[in-house]
This record gives sequence, C-alpha cells and structure tokens, in this order.
Amino acid sequence: MDDKELLNIGAFALLSGLSIAALRHYDEIGLFKPARVDPDSGYRQYAHDQVEQARLICGLRAVDLPIEEIRVLLAGSRELVPPALDAHRERLVAQVRELSQRVVAVDEFIEKGELMPELQTVRPAQIRIGVTDVRAAASFYTKAFDVVFNEAIDSIIVGNDHSAWFCSLSWVNQPPTWPAVATPTSDCR
Repeated sequence: MDDKELLNIGAFALLSGLSIAALRHYDEIGLFKPARVDPDSGYRQYAHDQVEQARLICGLRAVDLPIEEIRVLLAGSRELVPPALDAHRERLVAQVRELSQRVVAVDEFIEKGELMPELQTVRPAQIRIGVTDVRAAASFYTKAFDVVFNEAIDSIIVGNDHSAWFCSLSWVNQPPTWPAVATPTSDCR
C-alpha cells in the first residue's frame, strides 16, 4: 500500500470519530492496529478501509460496551453485534433498576432526615437454588418480580438495607435439589 493512500492519525480520528488518544490506546492494547507505523518516528497511519471498523468501535464504546467484548466482536462476524448489544442492554437496564433503588433510598433518607435506617429485627436470608440455566432463572425472576440481577454475585436482591426485610437469591449451575432451604446469614445486610 502506498503511503500516499494512508491517513495520518489526525485525519483518521476525524473520519472515525475516535480521538487520537483512543486510537493510540487501542493500538497499545492490540484492539485496533494502524495499517502502518513509521519505524523511525512512531507515527501511525491508517487505511481508508479501516474507517468502518473504527466507527463500529466508536459506537460500541459510546454505549459503554467493555473493550474485551468489543475485541471478541471484532474477531467474529458482524452478526454477533446485535446479540451482544441485547445482552449489554439487559445489563444497562439492571443498572438503571439498581440506581433507581438507590435514589428511592436517598429520597427516604432525605425525607426522614436520617442518614442511617432503623435497625431491623428481621434477619436477612440468603437462598441458594440449584438450576441448570442461571441466565434463564435470572431472567425469570427479574421479569416476574421486577428485581435486579447482580451478575457480579449471580444473585438478585429482594428488599434493601432500609426495608422491612432483605433477601439475596443466588443460583448455582447444578440440578435442583429439594427441598430448597433458606438459611439466615450474616453476609446479607
């Protein structure tokens, strides 16, 4: 490829929507490599046919899709993008629900003039349920009870620290065993 056909990093940044700093960072982490790097100056140059992929990266980062998920999408076909965005949307909706619960808690604290909720006499419970499909179970409970699924702990939280009761419902990938047992724990608040 002739150097005259290549774009310098500034021109490519304008065409792609990615900042110069982002292009440098994506090169450093191996997400998006320039077509050529001058061995003497280190200047990066990009080909016109790289613009589409750079715009895809820009759009996916604009909706806060994690870089590692973008890396997987770039290695695969374009058909992987819609399902990945669906999954990301579900995570964002869960975050919105969780933040909404926090806003309610803040409003209650403001209304009551207290920074700490009253201590509850009810003990919290953590329930672990064996299921063959954690995602399907999480989807069912979040839709049925309008609760938030926390992927970090594979659990949903029912109630909150300042409600009359609080429960954590967790799943493990294993066939269900009966009877399911709720056990009080000190891990829940």
